[in-house]
Amino acid sequence: MMRRRSRVFAQCLVSIAVGAASVAHAAGQHYEGYAYAIGDGKLLYQESHWQYTEGNIDRHLIVYRCINGEPFALKHVDAVAGAGAVTPDFDMLDARSGYREGVRTRQGYREIFEQADARTPERRAPLTIPQNAVIDAGLDAFVRAHWNVLSDTGVSPVPILVPSRLGYIDFSARKLRDARVDGNDVRWFLLSLSSWVGFALPHIEVGYDALTRERREYRGLTDIRGDGNRNLNVRIDFPPAERRTDITLADIARAAETPLTGRCLFH
Repeated sequence: MMRRRSRVFAQCLVSIAVGAASVAHAAGQHYEGYAYAIGDGKLLYQESHWQYTEGNIDRHLIVYRCINGEPFALKHVDAVAGAGAVTPDFDMLDARSGYREGVRTRQGYREIFEQADARTPERRAPLTIPQNAVIDAGLDAFVRAHWNVLSDTGVSPVPILVPSRLGYIDFSARKLRDARVDGNDVRWFLLSLSSWVGFALPHIEVGYDALTRERREYRGLTDIRGDGNRNLNVRIDFPPAERRTDITLADIARAAETPLTGRCLFH
């Protein structure tokens, strides 16, 4: 029973581990994330993030790269009308296997979808939005919107969408600690299962700059899979020195159109 619960918990963690077109510069930023193995600290892959506004929609593009720089996966996150920053639409494709998951809106109807690989038929289900629901990269927006209560009493339940289950699993979220990192104050939050079995299973820790509330670090399972189709357990570092605000729409277009040629393996 515990083994089965562990698999379910792993599935829910993975969905959590991303200017107007009339102007030259996009109203957003670009930053990098470096994913290291929890066990031995080995660099596994890199994330290139592009956050911007286009057509009055907040968008987030994430390009996943092997350590040799070749891209192998792509994610689009869009806070379309009716969705919002906490529960956005998103579409992730891992070109190594053809794995795909996300949430989409069609003529006002929202649905969850998941495809195990390029040869497997897609599964889908209607999307509901329970109170305090979080979808994918919407976790950052949720933390910023609930910063004070998370820092005080915590929030529970926090339903996290798990596309592979076509539904949600409830988490509890609360402040874990404050720390000093590279001369900056960082506040850490803990996300764990709301049920009594959560103490025996892995959890997620996310650290945010206490002043800017930008994410500094993530620790837990990610939506990138390694050997045996298992989700990688990683520490992702987001160096503030590598954040840029001078990006253009042309920069973003080039990133989005990059062929997914990477075939990196994770051991």
